[in-house]
Amino acid sequence: MVDETHTPDDERGLSRVFGALANSDRIAIIDMLRGSAADEPGGVSISRVAEATGLTRFSASRHLRILCEVGLVSATRQRHSVLHRLDSRGFDAVEDWLCGAALDEDWLVDALAPLNRSA
Repeated sequence: MVDETHTPDDERGLSRVFGALANSDRIAIIDMLRGSAADEPGGVSISRVAEATGLTRFSASRHLRILCEVGLVSATRQRHSVLHRLDSRGFDAVEDWLCGAALDEDWLVDALAPLNRSA
């Protein structure tokens, strides 16, 4: 089944998202932001991200910029700092892609079939 609403732009966006997620420091930042969402719904500062993940402020800032560029994190300026939090829209696109493929076609079952065979 061909999805006529799926465009090359979507593919480039998903490639960028998965590329961003291929870095363990960015995964650590996403985990940190996910864990802090309830306690700090407005977002967290670069300093807080750096402290929680063991990164330098420079590295944390660079990784946060990449996560913002691909739409997984949003940044809001508040007074003298920038607060970061997860942006559900970026994750919705990934979920739509994964669930759409899984629901429209049994791609995951087919992909895992060779692993389920007895040796």
